[in-house]
Amino acid sequence: MSASPEHNGLIRVALAWFGALGIQIAASLWSTSGLFNSPLTLFWAVVVAAGLCVIGAVAVLTLALRCGQGELGVLGTVFLVISVFPLVHGITTPGALYGDNSATMVSVLLAPFLGALVAFPWLIANTTLGRRLLAAWRTWLAVSVIVVTNLVTVFLVAPNLFPDPGLRSTISIAGGVLSVGIFALFSIRHLRLAWAGGGERAIRVAIGFALIGGAQLVWVAKEPYSAGFWLSHVLDTVGVTIGLVALIHAAVTAESTPTMFEALTATRPLEAFRAGRDERVESLMHTLANKHAPT
Repeated sequence: MSASPEHNGLIRVALAWFGALGIQIAASLWSTSGLFNSPLTLFWAVVVAAGLCVIGAVAVLTLALRCGQGELGVLGTVFLVISVFPLVHGITTPGALYGDNSATMVSVLLAPFLGALVAFPWLIANTTLGRRLLAAWRTWLAVSVIVVTNLVTVFLVAPNLFPDPGLRSTISIAGGVLSVGIFALFSIRHLRLAWAGGGERAIRVAIGFALIGGAQLVWVAKEPYSAGFWLSHVLDTVGVTIGLVALIHAAVTAESTPTMFEALTATRPLEAFRAGRDERVESLMHTLANKHAPT
C-alpha cells in the first residue's frame, strides 16, 4: 500500500528537519581549527548568495503586490528579512571591508526574530487582530520594509553599536534554539497548508524552512570558519533558495491554476481554516450564505 500524499509530505519535511539539525549539530561540534580560514572567501560567498536571495525575495514581493496576494507578500517579506541580514553579515565580515565588529554576528542572530515579527499577522491569522492586520497587509509590509532598511543602515554605519554575543555564549545558543522554534512554526504551517490542498509548492516551502531552521544551530560551533560555521551558510542559502523558487512558481501560475494560497476554495476549507486561512474561509462562507439567503 502506497503512502498517502499527506504522509509523503510529512515524511519529507521530517527528514529535512532531522537531516538539517543532525548534520549541523555534528559539524558544529566537530573540532576543527579554521577549516578554511578566509575572510575574503566568506565575504564574496555570502554577499553573492545573500544578494541573489534578496533579489528573489524582492521578486516575490513584487509579484504579490501585482497579484494582490497578502500571504505571498508576507512570505516574500519574511524571506527578504532572512536574506538581507545575512547580506549584512557578509558585507561586515572582519578582514574584508570592515575591521573587527559586532554587526557580523548580531545581524544574523536578529534575523529570525525580525522575520517572525514581520510574519506576526500571518502567525495569528485565526484572531481578529490577525485578520485586521492582514486586511492592511500592504501597509504592514511597507512599514516592515522601512524598519528593516533603517536597521540595515544602522548596522552598516555603526557596526559596533551592539555588543557581540560570540559563538557558544548563552544568549547566542538560546537565540539559536528559539530561532529553530520560529522556523519550525513556519514549516509546520506550510505542511498543514499542503494537507489542505496547497500541494507540492507548500511542501517545498516547508522543507526550505527546515533547512534554514537547521542552520540556526551554528551558534554551538566551536569557532568561526569551522565545519559547522561553513555548513550553516550552505543550509541557509539552499533553504532560502528552495522556498523562494516555490513561492515564485506559485505566484507566476496564480492567474491560470490554483496556487498554494488558493487551495481552500476547492478542497478542504476546514483544514485550511486551521492552517490560518481565515480571511478566505470567511469570504467563502459569506458567499455561500448570500447565495442561499431566504427571499
